[in-house]
Amino acid sequence: MWAMPEEACLGPWLSPWTSTMPPSGGLEMDETAIDREAMGRLAKALAFVCGADHPTTAALKAAADSGAERDIKNARTLFLRLKPSDRRAALAMLED
Repeated sequence: MWAMPEEACLGPWLSPWTSTMPPSGGLEMDETAIDREAMGRLAKALAFVCGADHPTTAALKAAADSGAERDIKNARTLFLRLKPSDRRAALAMLED
């Protein structure tokens, strides 16, 4: 059975969180603000998949609320430790 590479499923989780995108036509976009919003949406999706009391859900919610680098790093680590099926399910909910 063909399986999708793990890297393809993780999307923005593999890129540095504090970097900025290169200017496009003189416009620079700050990814940090987008990531906080995305983490909040991902926390809601993960609450549906794993439960609101799951440690990864709580870590994502804390990272989205605080934006602290330590919280973001912890949330990313816990997210990557999830079962691949749970990660894919949560990320799929964000695509809708």
